[in-house]
Amino acid sequence: MTTHGLLEIDMERIVELIDTVLMHHDNDAKLATVKQKVNNWMKQHLLYS
Repeated sequence: MTTHGLLEIDMERIVELIDTVLMHHDNDAKLATVKQKVNNWMKQHLLYS
């Protein structure tokens, strides 16, 4: 689906992460948690894998 090899099910996860960021845009701890989740997740989906 993408150059990262993500699937349709992954799009649901992306929506959840975006929703968390939008709902907690003023909470640095929550934003840091989302950032860490994304970084860890993307280690499994390297660009052009």
